[in-house]
Amino acid sequence: MERVVLSQAFFDELRRHPVLVDRAAVRDLTTSPLAIDIYLWLAYRLHSLQKETPIGWDRLWRQFGSKVGALKNFKTQFEGPLHRHCPPTRTPRCA
Repeated sequence: MERVVLSQAFFDELRRHPVLVDRAAVRDLTTSPLAIDIYLWLAYRLHSLQKETPIGWDRLWRQFGSKVGALKNFKTQFEGPLHRHCPPTRTPRCA
């Protein structure tokens, strides 16, 4: 892939609500592309949430892990980086 083209609506959303990214945190995650993806996704999504928002494993799997194979294998791969790199008080619950 040589470049990424954002839709105008997504670009406008990012301009209105910039995503704050801790560069040191991203640097600590460089050994796990999935952990970087999770971190950036949470950074993007959390600014707009007003309350606890359940997200099903099937939706997470479609977004992050469909190449992993079975959904049951994805849960472990997703929870590992999430719990390793997020402080316990800030880690979303995985049900």
